[in-house]
Amino acid sequence: MGDWLRRRVRELLILLLTLATVATWPATQQPIMGIAFVRYVVAALVLGLMAVEVFYRRPRVDVRWLGPPVLILVWSAVSLLRDRPDLSTILDSQWPSLLQNVVWFLLATTWLIQDRDPVRSFECLIVLPALILLAEGVYCLLFVDSFGVFGLRNAGFVGNPNAFAYLVVVTAPFLWNRRWSVSTIAFIVIVAIEAVIVASTGSRGGILAFSLALLIICIKSLLRRTYWRAAGASLGVALMLGFVVGPQDWPQVRRDVPIPVKEGQVESRPTEKDRFVRHQVDNVDRYTLTVAGLLAMRDQPVFGAGITEMGRAIEHKVRYLRPDLEIAPFGPSSTSHGVLPTLGAAMGLPGFLLGAWWLFLLIGTYARAERMRREEQADYAPIALLIAVFYWLFEDKFFFGSGVLGVYFWTLAAAFTAADMIRSDIAT
Repeated sequence: MGDWLRRRVRELLILLLTLATVATWPATQQPIMGIAFVRYVVAALVLGLMAVEVFYRRPRVDVRWLGPPVLILVWSAVSLLRDRPDLSTILDSQWPSLLQNVVWFLLATTWLIQDRDPVRSFECLIVLPALILLAEGVYCLLFVDSFGVFGLRNAGFVGNPNAFAYLVVVTAPFLWNRRWSVSTIAFIVIVAIEAVIVASTGSRGGILAFSLALLIICIKSLLRRTYWRAAGASLGVALMLGFVVGPQDWPQVRRDVPIPVKEGQVESRPTEKDRFVRHQVDNVDRYTLTVAGLLAMRDQPVFGAGITEMGRAIEHKVRYLRPDLEIAPFGPSSTSHGVLPTLGAAMGLPGFLLGAWWLFLLIGTYARAERMRREEQADYAPIALLIAVFYWLFEDKFFFGSGVLGVYFWTLAAAFTAADMIRSDIAT
């Protein structure tokens, strides 16, 4: 029964990771009917079957590796319940998604630790969704006239260009590890396609993260004297740079498509007509949001504003920092677009320190993974973890948000955490 159950969980995981790449129609940004419900059902099935298998096999787990996310969840609950919010307020906040993500991380870690190499197991799960992401990006780039309110910014079927770039970038190293990417032509083609797609999203964070990954490949390839890989990585950077400075209407002139919110109404937010220039309305730069989150933490250093009120606390500081900026009201659970300032604003200094603790643990996990795979020809998997760590600086949707981004980060973190547990157990 154990092997049969494990195969079913793998199949459902691949399905869930694939469904996470599909949320909206690219041209209108309208949700695909029923896809969210299907995603929740599959996620519930995966969690349930994982729990059954973990109970059936009962693997030994070192709980010290799981401490930071669990403590973050506990302290967030303390901060949340301090103001005694009603149930509907809690359900409308970011706390249920944080609870879901931490539970997913705990179960996925316990499930993956049963494999000899959890990172390789995750790689096998992620290849198909990674290829589907590339197919979505190419299709949207060539055949979709407009991305609704995102205008020129390629949002894919994910529904958000920043999220789409994140998924493409964090899955890219696993495609570089495949046997068919060992050949010169295949590797260069894959990197070129990924570079163009990431640049087409207009996500500055995605471009920076992907450039970091390609820089690491260049350095490794030059040290190993595999110059063709260094050339392929350099080509990827050149393509992104060309896309950034080139004509913004390439490959075709795009038309503006009004996005209906309700019958007879039109979305008031202006369409973005430049891929790399943001409108001032309803958009605050990341530096201001980061400082606002830290100032909100300073005002309430012990418990923070709470997940249900952190958005208002951050908005108050943004208006204080930028009184000249026209912004729309923040939601109660709006974030600071960075994991650490968001944790600080929501949970005070304890949340900030717990987030920093886990960040340093993940950096250590990356360093150990690099040392373990240094002798392998295809050793790019640890770069995916480094990219996820890099995103802590300016994006927090994968930490607090929905399963679209969360399922990738938390399963990736679970795979490397499980691998660290195995290495530690072997060493002792």
